[in-house]
Amino acid sequence: MAKAKIEREPDAEETAQESPKKGGKLGTILIASGVGVLFLLVGAGGTFFLLKGQIAAMIQAQAPTAAATSEDGKAAAGEKKDEGFIGALFELDPMVVNLEQSRGKRYLKVKMSFELNKKAVQKELKARLPQLRDAILLMLSSKSFKDVSTVEGKLALRDALLTRINGLLTTGFIKRIYFEEFVVQ
Repeated sequence: MAKAKIEREPDAEETAQESPKKGGKLGTILIASGVGVLFLLVGAGGTFFLLKGQIAAMIQAQAPTAAATSEDGKAAAGEKKDEGFIGALFELDPMVVNLEQSRGKRYLKVKMSFELNKKAVQKELKARLPQLRDAILLMLSSKSFKDVSTVEGKLALRDALLTRINGLLTTGFIKRIYFEEFVVQ
């Protein structure tokens, strides 16, 4: 006859003594680092989402400098960079306008300065100040709150104003418009 082998099950104390604890500190470290990486990714994604408008504005601001370089991508040898140079400035008094479709509830207060390509343009701007203010006021009052509340909207407004005002000038042009105050209420 064959002898039957009887296996007995080990008790809990014997199992604990024989096999070391699985996972231990290594598992805790892996879980903690995984959670940390997850927080970093969520933070980076949230930051990108919140700042994507400003990133687009910075890219658009750098586009004119790229166009100023020569065809092979290098600046011409004798050409000086005038990025740091600010030309003559012409400062306008603050303007307050009601925004479109606001029924008088929302208004925009803006103060601007113009960077001119030459000083002679200052005389022309002073002579045409009523015409200039009229063009600016009409354009500003045609904008809605949605149009001017975002960075992209402000940049689009700046470009439209630049085009409109330069269309009025004959002795030179405005290189840049700087918003010194921009309050929407």
